[in-house]
Amino acid sequence: MSCSSSSARAKTRFTIGLQILALVALPGWAASTWNPGCDETRDGKYVFEKLGASAAQPVQISLCTDSTCATKREFARVSADSYSAAAPREPGRPYFLVERLGERRIIAARHLALQGAYNFRDLGGLQTHDGKTVRWGQVFRSDVLANLTAADYVRLNQIGISLVCDLRTREERRTSPTEWKDGSPMFVLAPVSEDEKGNGRSTDMLSRIQSGKISVEEGRVIFEQFYTGTALESAAKFGAVLRSIANAQRPSMFHCQGGRDRTGMTAAMLLQLLGVPRNTILADFVLSTKYLSERPASAAAVTTPEQQEIAKRYAEVIELQPRYIEAIFRAIDKKYGSFDRYRGDGLGLTDEEVRKLKSRLLE
Repeated sequence: MSCSSSSARAKTRFTIGLQILALVALPGWAASTWNPGCDETRDGKYVFEKLGASAAQPVQISLCTDSTCATKREFARVSADSYSAAAPREPGRPYFLVERLGERRIIAARHLALQGAYNFRDLGGLQTHDGKTVRWGQVFRSDVLANLTAADYVRLNQIGISLVCDLRTREERRTSPTEWKDGSPMFVLAPVSEDEKGNGRSTDMLSRIQSGKISVEEGRVIFEQFYTGTALESAAKFGAVLRSIANAQRPSMFHCQGGRDRTGMTAAMLLQLLGVPRNTILADFVLSTKYLSERPASAAAVTTPEQQEIAKRYAEVIELQPRYIEAIFRAIDKKYGSFDRYRGDGLGLTDEEVRKLKSRLLE
């Protein structure tokens, strides 16, 4: 091979590289950052956000019958960053194909506004470090299911829920039982905040926070300790849930009472195993605040100024903050050296089980 041929080929590769860099730097190039979203509201609407549309560059939204969008029909043509419409009349769960400037995204409502639950969410659509995406309609997180209506069960059975992992204590299951209607999912009981005698680990923590004798920051430190203690002491129970999800053949879900603390910990571990970036994990965690705020206010009597101050302080302590999940990962690193060691020695998950989890949930 002549020196002149090698030089010409090197020059060609260099030119192509410059062209690629120039393309990435073009204004409006956002293939890796465009992430439109959708939510279902409690008044029966679908709200689309971050569409990145304008009058000059509208976005086309098509309604699909499943997550592959093999069959679709035109739903809306939008020229704004957000858009809302009445829920589609077609039976089953809707999916949407969103198209903009040659890019395509298949999305669904992150939040499903069930009549008897306030924090039922799909973990689909979240992107991983290596460019993969969590499959829509395969794994869900929720709050308590005791108040689900017949219409709610129709929706859940249409989704095809085959596995329900209940993270609550036996006392919570006794007072707020789940009585699944018309379907027959497998149930896995994993009371992650319960000790070996059946006592709730949070009882002492909550009494200390509600005592009114500690500051907000002291209360938050105690709350962090509840999180880290639960993650370390109940690692095998979290592992049982994640193993069950890996082995499930159809859609699965996990839940606790509020769908925020124990469920949030489980979601964080699952997403970490799948390779979802930490900032996305933290955003999913604090999202519970948005949906749980729609619950009817508690009827508990708060009459005196002292009671009002204690209630205010308690609310500030338990308000979801990224620090609680970050504390878990720090505690895991301190005890195990890395999350991967925790995965094997704490959660008890094998390499093959993690591979199955990724194979089932990522695309």
